Amino acid sequence: WPLARVQDTSNAGQRALYMGSTPFLLRCVTMSLLPSLAWSIARSRVRALPSAAAGQATSPLRKLIQSRPGRGPGDRRSLSSIGATYFSSPELLRIRDADSADDLDESVSNEAARFLLVKDGKCLVKDIADGGISPEYMKWHEAKEWLQPRNENMIWLGNAGKEGAEPENTYFALDVSSIPSFDEQRMPSGARLLSPRTLASSVESEFNAAVMATAVGKGLWHQVNRFCTRCGSRTESRNSGSSRKCTNPECAKSVFPRIDPAVIVLLSSKDRQHCLLGRQSRWVKGRYSCLAGFVEVGETLEDAIIREVKEEAGVRVKRDSIQYVGSQPWPFPQSLMLGFHAEVEEREGGGLAEIMVDENELEHAQWVSRAQMQRCVKEMAEGHVSEKLSIPGSYALAYNLINEWLKGQ
Repeated sequence: WPLARVQDTSNAGQRALYMGSTPFLLRCVTMSLLPSLAWSIARSRVRALPSAAAGQATSPLRKLIQSRPGRGPGDRRSLSSIGATYFSSPELLRIRDADSADDLDESVSNEAARFLLVKDGKCLVKDIADGGISPEYMKWHEAKEWLQPRNENMIWLGNAGKEGAEPENTYFALDVSSIPSFDEQRMPSGARLLSPRTLASSVESEFNAAVMATAVGKGLWHQVNRFCTRCGSRTESRNSGSSRKCTNPECAKSVFPRIDPAVIVLLSSKDRQHCLLGRQSRWVKGRYSCLAGFVEVGETLEDAIIREVKEEAGVRVKRDSIQYVGSQPWPFPQSLMLGFHAEVEEREGGGLAEIMVDENELEHAQWVSRAQMQRCVKEMAEGHVSEKLSIPGSYALAYNLINEWLKGQ
């Protein structure tokens, strides 16, 4: 702010006055440091306060500190408690040093470049040992056969490696969805096109699952944005596939990939001994999962949770019980799942809330005890899927939400 004041001042004498005004600068520094200093003092005071475990009441100051989500005295946990989820990987680095054409040409032609062919929401895969699936990457000399003019269908996905180090490989998607002459018979022997969504956790590494999901998601976005939504003219790929721009010079609108945020929540009873799960009619028999829905315009994430749960199951969520757990990209075509735990209000007089299912939303919903859920997870780990009660596999954010609840977190 002081620097902005200096830049907005045209008079040289005033500039000198601002920059040379020690009291003015000292006041700015003091104002910026006071909040953090006060918080540090408060935390140190809390550590010296008597503990409730010693038979004394918890102080209001201690309650204030401990009420911060995921934080307490000496607690440095991250916001998410589950770490990286399937279809994401911290090793797929999406930070580029440059977006120039020369930089792109150098990246695609070197030996470290890997190309994954995608078509209509599917990508090229191959079978590997033990029944697993792996993406069928191409080198430049194989991929250039399907490259369109101006690299129109080549999409940069990211670099493999650790942040700050030289990338081990550079990954690109090669979208052949709009190439009429593409012939699946000319694909590498043993390779086929499959959707990552249908492969569950059979992909041989989480890194490759992240590459496949990113490739398919970006490919689908390019397909539906080939024409300008403002003037109807064609668009063309820009910045290595990171955006598209209208070819009409009078319009020249640029568009960028968008995501649709969706909330998914595991609901529990007040005593945390039961959770509420629902199912849709198109799922396999016995499959139940957490309740979920898209965030609507003008809503907060908390608003969306409360609305969706009330619409689908007819129960009320305690707003102050909503706790963020983690997220998962779901680019089929363009969603981001945001996972939460929350508590449901009890019925009058106590007991589990009565479920009133909206059949337009769900086929059925039920309360499941902790013991039932523990037995279900154990059976699934042993390879047995019950037709009475099963949940999504370990690749799904819903599984992580349930697993964290079972661990008591």
